[in-house]
Amino acid sequence: MATDTLEKNLQQLRQLDEADQKKVAHMLKQLIQQKKYRYRALRQELEKRQNEIRQGNTLSHDDIWAGRI
Repeated sequence: MATDTLEKNLQQLRQLDEADQKKVAHMLKQLIQQKKYRYRALRQELEKRQNEIRQGNTLSHDDIWAGRI
């Protein structure tokens, strides 16, 4: 269902002239730069690393310096 909505929105975007498409692109860029979206990937990476630590999948200082990465 979300794919249908996305496709419909893309079709509508294609109907706009170039100046209005640039306005929409600018607005989208502003939305993506909001804190709630900007930190989503970082949050996911931190959760992944926390799970690795809980499972004991960590490197020691010696491992790093010995090149066993």
